[in-house]
Amino acid sequence: MHNFELLAFLLMGVLIMVAQVNLNKKLKEIGKAKIWSNQILSVGAIVLIAFGVLWAVSSLLEHETQAAMMGIIIFSGSGVLLGLIAFRLISRQS
Repeated sequence: MHNFELLAFLLMGVLIMVAQVNLNKKLKEIGKAKIWSNQILSVGAIVLIAFGVLWAVSSLLEHETQAAMMGIIIFSGSGVLLGLIAFRLISRQS
């Protein structure tokens, strides 16, 4: 594993944690933190997007550009769709 790749994985872990902490704060502010579907969908979206980005970083370091783009499309695209579903559910609940 290259040093850059290790640093990217460590930084992405920190970014996932920061995103989840901020998401929990926002959900507590609007009073929807106790609904488990909000938490599960939001965490799933964050993890899928991060996984897609890290897949692309690893693939580009191995000079596999097609695998990198497919990782972004499949994993990060799925994460964005899951995030949109979570956003819609959070905004609709009263």
